[in-house]
Amino acid sequence: MGKVTAVVGAGGMGTTVLEVFTQKFAKEVAATGTSVQTIVVNRPQDSLDQAQAQEKIALASPDIEGVSEVDDEKWQEVLNLHAGEIRKALDGASAVVVLAGLGGFTGSSAAPFVAKIGKELGAQVSAVVTMPIPFEGEKRAQKAVAAHAELSKFADQVVTVSGAELLDKADLGASLDQAYGKFDAELAAKAAELIEEA
Repeated sequence: MGKVTAVVGAGGMGTTVLEVFTQKFAKEVAATGTSVQTIVVNRPQDSLDQAQAQEKIALASPDIEGVSEVDDEKWQEVLNLHAGEIRKALDGASAVVVLAGLGGFTGSSAAPFVAKIGKELGAQVSAVVTMPIPFEGEKRAQKAVAAHAELSKFADQVVTVSGAELLDKADLGASLDQAYGKFDAELAAKAAELIEEA
């Protein structure tokens, strides 16, 4: 059996980028001899059922059901509940690539947690993450910075793309959805590059 890489979409943005990766790059990566295991770690209400992944881990807990904003301490409790599932999904992978948008609740909490478990299992850990768009506010920006610092403790490499870069890449006259679509494809391509380098 060849090299196994776990590609994990954490949170909504990570799930979206993982889907683009699966559609556009998974076969290309597999052709290099790397076996790719796709995993989504997200909240149940975030279209987990529609996610294109081999394994789906729902961050479910009665304490956060129906709650849009969850404090960091509560999120840590929820993640700890699912640590065994995440560990089992990553076990056997020689490399782990985490995809996430930082600044929100799920990605900011789950991405560092997944990276930490990957590192504990002895995998080479890398990440492709986005930072908030400037107009999303200071609170979201601060959360992203804190999450990035935590993620960097466990990841061997973090590829970071700022929200400002998203705006810069948006074609004049293009909708925000079109800009995000182009952005997601670029992030998925970066993930494919990391896998090929690992």
